[in-house]
Amino acid sequence: MILHQPGKNLIGMLKAYPATKPYIFFGKILCIEGYPRSGNTYATLAISDIVLNHANVDPEWKHAAVLKRLIHHTHDEAVLVESVREGIPTLSLIRTPLDAIQSTYIYYAGKTPVMELIARWKRFYRSCLDLMGRDNFMIMRFDDIKDSTLPIAQYLTKLRILESLPASTVSPEDVLNYIREDDKRLGAVYRDRTAAPIDRDPTYITAFQNELKGISRNHLKALQSTYSTLNGASQTIRRKNGKKNSGD
Repeated sequence: MILHQPGKNLIGMLKAYPATKPYIFFGKILCIEGYPRSGNTYATLAISDIVLNHANVDPEWKHAAVLKRLIHHTHDEAVLVESVREGIPTLSLIRTPLDAIQSTYIYYAGKTPVMELIARWKRFYRSCLDLMGRDNFMIMRFDDIKDSTLPIAQYLTKLRILESLPASTVSPEDVLNYIREDDKRLGAVYRDRTAAPIDRDPTYITAFQNELKGISRNHLKALQSTYSTLNGASQTIRRKNGKKNSGD
């Protein structure tokens, strides 16, 4: 495991090397994008570690070299769409809608209305629906990677970033512990991170639930319908990977 590099602030690198406007796609090896609070930081750090350990890359590469070649953390569906059009292998993270939306609400300390967050979620994943069937686009579920990073390697193998599936990958505990320790160094800014919380304020959860009561059922049904469709596509990919890895 090479996730920890003394003197390197990988969370800082994530903020330094996202795709920035104007978006430059030349030299990018992967786009990894999702709605906020859907495991973006966790997945990106895990991917960097997996690439450095198992991909055919320059042996002198460090995490900074990998992160410069990833498109990540824009949370912008336009970037996702353009990456696919440019032929860049693209992964879209998806988490259960209300879990992701509540987590985002907490992250922004309740300052963004729930209805606005719902609209953003719909807009992002409707773009994903339009991309289904493209060879260089895949959906990766938060629930599939939170307990093991090996499924991430399966997706990277499917997208031909890895030549073969490694026997083992970095543990979720190592990735999350790094995030937690780095958040502690950053202080209060990340106190409400819900993927790896340090000091969660329960009043935000109550406020979210109260706002949610005023949202129409039709909006909530639309969220679930989109999630179910994309989740079904992800399950199809996982079944195919399972058969291939079992030698069938």
